[in-house]
Amino acid sequence: MKIIHCADLHLGSKMTSKLNITLAHKRRDEILKNFDRLAQYAKLNKVNIILIAGDLLDTDTTTLTTTDYILNVMREYPDIIFMYLCGNHDNNSALKSNKNLPANLKCFFADWYSYECGQDIVITGKEGALNSNDYKNLKLNPNKFNIVTLHGQEFVGQKQDGEIINLKMLANKNIDYLALGHIHSYKQEKLDDRGIYAYSGCLEGRGFDECGQKGFILLDIQNKKLSTKFVPFMQREFVEINLDITGLNTFHEILQNALQKTSDINSNNIVRLNLCGTYNIDTDKSLTLLQHELENKFFYVDIKDKSSLFIDPQSYINDVSLIGQFIKEVLNSNLEQSVKDDIITTGIKILKEAK
Repeated sequence: MKIIHCADLHLGSKMTSKLNITLAHKRRDEILKNFDRLAQYAKLNKVNIILIAGDLLDTDTTTLTTTDYILNVMREYPDIIFMYLCGNHDNNSALKSNKNLPANLKCFFADWYSYECGQDIVITGKEGALNSNDYKNLKLNPNKFNIVTLHGQEFVGQKQDGEIINLKMLANKNIDYLALGHIHSYKQEKLDDRGIYAYSGCLEGRGFDECGQKGFILLDIQNKKLSTKFVPFMQREFVEINLDITGLNTFHEILQNALQKTSDINSNNIVRLNLCGTYNIDTDKSLTLLQHELENKFFYVDIKDKSSLFIDPQSYINDVSLIGQFIKEVLNSNLEQSVKDDIITTGIKILKEAK
């Protein structure tokens, strides 16, 4: 039997926090249509079950258009079982309230609920936060291949908010594979001597806090033996790179280094270029022009200037010029360093033009 373990699709996400309206709408539609791509992949690769470990939807108030699209995709693939566990974003899922759910959609609930999948495989899940009794009440047949699905953050021994999963309390419970959602990066590790646990990560990145490859985990279970494979499936990857502009004094030098730094990045991707290092007073960064030169090379480019102005205070100790006095006054102020940099840079340009 083949099973896709995915999570955190966040379908219906507005995507307007980073992108303009036009690109946000395009990106939102891409993420939604990726659900159909997932079902197509499952059909072509003879996958029996798509197991969704929470946050299929971005909010409880997802539009009817979005929920109808999802349900219609499920109906178009009647041979594939879609198992849906609500997460913290869709815990009052608008999808479940639909009166005409497809027969191949199987849902989980606030209490432990199990589905028999053939003679040997059982998939069990529970929505919402776990309490001590929930861990005790999880009873699994040791003679079955047991998959358990939950949505929440791995407990690491510190104070944490939200839905927490204590892996130690799930150890030695006859779990062969623990399918988790909530963390948007892929992770797979040993649970106990019998089983493993895994976060599939999200199917598509939605911001620069979700850089790198995104996708799902493909499970292949034969005679109770499990093999897993992470399958990258994102249509666009968020990529963040740093460009040290120390020693680059002209816009042409900065542009050429930026082009070289980004030359290996796929043009479909969403890129953030961080300018770092130091620059001197005469450095021409021209951020608006740099944005213009790069924005047509990728789906979207975001430029962040994290560089700092290099000034040697010692060189102005004996400088009695207006510029020298100005720089010393600013350097001796209580302003944040980034504000000092901006004031000095702007002030120097004004004072030089006034000469």
